[in-house]
Amino acid sequence: MKVCLINPPWSTKSDNIWTKIRGTLPPLGLLYLAAYLEREAIAVDVLDCQTGLRSWDEIEDELRRTKYDLYGITGTTSIISNAYRIAGLIKACHPEAKVVMGGVHVTALPEEALGKSTVDFVILGEGENALLELAKGGAPSEIAGLSYKSGSKMVHAGGNGVMPDLDAIPFPAFHKVELTAYRPALNSYRRLPAINMVAT
Repeated sequence: MKVCLINPPWSTKSDNIWTKIRGTLPPLGLLYLAAYLEREAIAVDVLDCQTGLRSWDEIEDELRRTKYDLYGITGTTSIISNAYRIAGLIKACHPEAKVVMGGVHVTALPEEALGKSTVDFVILGEGENALLELAKGGAPSEIAGLSYKSGSKMVHAGGNGVMPDLDAIPFPAFHKVELTAYRPALNSYRRLPAINMVAT
């Protein structure tokens, strides 16, 4: 089983002021997922389309170049249309591959995502356990937090994948991305390199 985790791009016009001051930081959610899969000997790569200003042709070329069995796409509201577009590109390049989406937008609106012919699964809430079980070939009906299509019906397996012990999650797999490609927004840091973290 080979898994590719994808962070969709922002849509930014080349002459927009935000292009010059915006920042891009490592996708911690995907890197936690990658570390969780890697610890269980699942081959995983991370494709962060927010590093650089890649064209859609460049993104399609990257997707076409390497084939994976399972593609996981972040689906947050601000980039959901681009997430669906990437799902479409994946199915066009590798129609037999499975596409799973996670993130706050699809957690709130799983039926919207599953209504797309290019999306096979949606993971609700925290995705580490559900993605691992899916990658290991588990039965969708037995994976907590997984939503999927069964014929014309949408099925929600129940649960939301909450991790009761956060210490069970390894540190993010920073080696899966090129850290020099990231920098915070202009004037939001004192020196480089700089990195983000999650706190509570």
